[in-house]
Amino acid sequence: MRMKIQKYADFGTSSPWFARINDINYILEPIFLFRTRPSSDDIKNAEIKKEKLNNIKFEVIKELGKAYLSLDTLKNKSKNLPQLNIENEYNNIYESLWRAYKDRSLLFIKNLDYDIGFMFKNDKDFRKDGLIFIKNNNVDDKFLDLIEEKRITWQNELSDFRNNFLDHLKTDKSLQYQHFYTIKNVELVFDHVWKSIEDIWIILIKSYYPLNFDLREIPKDKRDKNNPIKFEIINI
Repeated sequence: MRMKIQKYADFGTSSPWFARINDINYILEPIFLFRTRPSSDDIKNAEIKKEKLNNIKFEVIKELGKAYLSLDTLKNKSKNLPQLNIENEYNNIYESLWRAYKDRSLLFIKNLDYDIGFMFKNDKDFRKDGLIFIKNNNVDDKFLDLIEEKRITWQNELSDFRNNFLDHLKTDKSLQYQHFYTIKNVELVFDHVWKSIEDIWIILIKSYYPLNFDLREIPKDKRDKNNPIKFEIINI
């Protein structure tokens, strides 16, 4: 069953990013089904793991939520803000998004017993270690292509911006980051981050599904506008 939702901040389940990341609890359910009669220890361990995954998911939501609230400030409340305040909101967004993606999300994945730290390595090691990961795990072969596409389209650039401008200023590169201080770019990065987290989690969670379970995407025009989740579990 899906958990009951209570409002936590000035956003809720009508926001697609919140609805879909929060729905991960539901998507996790098939991996905790027991094929044989479970012992009391099996049940206890499953409950501990579920609680731990839920707590980490909440930390991801918190970081995405911080970014979302700062984005709302920039879009709707920044008319009279001083320039430094505006710049600070942008920086806070990118920092929160990077924490959500690289730290909190990977901690969630580690608690699924996967290590995908290779996705942040240089191109050579990414490909080498990624192929080893696919070989050693029951994960969709397309997973590596998915990660590579994210690295090329946005991940490497955000990493470079954070490492070479926000954390360690390299003045010779400062001009190339000016577009990061636009609404268009920050909205794009926000969507890239939360959708990438969802994409990666879904593939890795599904690798544990029993053979008679799968996910089906709900057509956009059929999604509940008050809780626009993307998937439903089906028996096949």
